[in-house]
Amino acid sequence: MGGYSQIKNNFDNAKIPTGMVQGPKNGQYIPPPTGGAQLICDVNGVTITTSGSSSSSYYGPNDPIYSSCNPQASFTGDGSWTGTTSTGILVYTFSQPVISATISYSVIDFNDVGTISINSSGIQLSNLCDLNANGVEISSTFPFFENGDVSLTVSSQNPFTTITLTNTGGASGWVAGNPCNFSYILPLTISNCDKVYLDMPCYHETQAQTTTLTVFNNSNNGLLNEDCESCLINGLPCSSTNVIIEPLNTMPYGCYFNTDGTLTIPAGTMPFESEIYYNLRSIQNPTVVSGPYRLNFGILPKALPNTPRIYIENASSANPSYYVNGSVNVLTDSYVRASITGDCDSIITAEIGDLTEENKVTLHELTNPQNPYYYLDTSTGEIRYRGQYSSNPSLTIPTLPERGYQLTYEMCVNHNGVATFCEWAYIDIMYVFANRMANPNHIVKVYPNPSIDGVYTLTFEEKFATATTEVYNLMGILVHQEEVKSSNETKLYLNALPKGTYVLKTTVNNTTYTSKLIKQ
Repeated sequence: MGGYSQIKNNFDNAKIPTGMVQGPKNGQYIPPPTGGAQLICDVNGVTITTSGSSSSSYYGPNDPIYSSCNPQASFTGDGSWTGTTSTGILVYTFSQPVISATISYSVIDFNDVGTISINSSGIQLSNLCDLNANGVEISSTFPFFENGDVSLTVSSQNPFTTITLTNTGGASGWVAGNPCNFSYILPLTISNCDKVYLDMPCYHETQAQTTTLTVFNNSNNGLLNEDCESCLINGLPCSSTNVIIEPLNTMPYGCYFNTDGTLTIPAGTMPFESEIYYNLRSIQNPTVVSGPYRLNFGILPKALPNTPRIYIENASSANPSYYVNGSVNVLTDSYVRASITGDCDSIITAEIGDLTEENKVTLHELTNPQNPYYYLDTSTGEIRYRGQYSSNPSLTIPTLPERGYQLTYEMCVNHNGVATFCEWAYIDIMYVFANRMANPNHIVKVYPNPSIDGVYTLTFEEKFATATTEVYNLMGILVHQEEVKSSNETKLYLNALPKGTYVLKTTVNNTTYTSKLIKQ
C-alpha cells in the first residue's frame, strides 16, 4: 500500500497469517498497531481532520527508504488513503480558514501521480520535498522501485479550509501523512491598530459630514495613525471587498459606518467626543472575526477655553513670588471656531459679550462649593481673590493656606441664535512651598476614563477621614452621591447611568476637586 514496492510485496506475499497485516517493505509481517488512530490533530489552534476514499489498517512506524522531508509523514494507527483508483481522494480539512499549510504524504514511489486542489482560488505550491510539480499535478522524484515520505507547502492569498489530493495515476495511491506533524499552519487573521483615531470635523448646521480617514488605516490616512499598522486581512489591506465593520456599542447621535471604513455624522450634531469598540468580519469567511478594536471620533468643540495655571510661592521659598490679584485671565489663549458650516480653520480670539452677539462668549464659574479664596470674574475673565483680599487694596500679599485648588468654569459661544455651544475647563492654582508643589490634579485620580462598563477607580494621595463624591450630568442635575471612608483607593459604580459625559466632584478635607467622567 502507498507505493509500487508495496504492491509488489502484496503480490509476493499473497497469504498473510491470521492476526497480522502487511508491512511497508520487504514482505515483513508486523502485528497490528495499537494506540488508536491519529486522524485528527490540533496545530496552531487549528483542528486538522484526515479523510480519504479508503481506510488503511497499517501506518507505522513507517520505514521508507527516503524519509528526510520535514514535516515527517510517520503515522501510528489506522488512517486514510486514496485507494488505487484514478479518482480516489485524500482530504485534509481545517476547522477554520487557513492561508498556508505544510503537509506530508507517506510511502510514496515513482508510480504515484496526483493533483492538488483547495476549496478556494489562487493555489500556490512551494517547498516541494522529493516531489515534482507541473501546475497542480505532483509526482515523486524517487528512483524506480524506491519509496519515501514527501512534503510540500500549499498556500493561497484566498483562505481555504480543505486540501484535496486526487490519485490520477491509478496506481498504488497516496497515503496520508500524520497531521500532528504538520508545520506552518497559518490561520486566516485580521489585524488593525488597537485604537484608531478618525479625523474630527467641525460643526455643520445643514450638512452631514463623512470622515476622511477610515478604520482600515490605509494609505489615505493621515498623521493621526502613522504610529500604528495598517488593517490587514490575510496580509492584504482591509477594504470594503474583504471585511465588514461591526460596531459593538450603540453609535452615538445617529452616526454610522460606511462600507469603505469611513464614518458619517448627521447634520447639526453638536460637538462631542466618543469612543466605541468594533469588530472586523471576513466577507469571504464570515466565521473569521477580529478584534475588538477601539475607535475615537467626534465633532470638534466650538468654544476653546484656556486652562491657565497659577503658581504661588510662600515666604519659606528661597525666592518668594506672589500672584498679583487679577493678573491671570482665562480669555488669554481662549478661542472660538467661528464657522457653522464645517470650517475648522476659522478661529478667532474669545471676547466676552452677550449671547445674542455672534461669536461672543459668556463665562460661568461652576466651582461647587465655591472656593473661599479665589473666584472667576465672569465680566472680565480675571482670577481674583475673594472676600477681604479683593476688598482691601493694601493687602497685596494675602495669607493663604499651603495647598492647591481648582476653579471650574464654562465658556459658551452663540452663533446667531442657531445654537449655544459650551465647553468647560479648569484653573489650576499651584502652591510651591518648602521646595515642593501641591498639585490639585494629583490629589484625586480617576481611571479608566472613559469607562465602558461605568466602573471607575478613584485614588487619593491625601489622608482623610471621610470624602464625598458627587456626580452631575451636563444639565447640572445630581445623579449619584456617596461617602468614602478613609482609603487610598475606592470604586465608583455608575453602571446604571446612561452613556455620556458627567462631572465628578470629590470633596476631600473641605476642598472640592472636579473631574470629567465619560461613560461609553
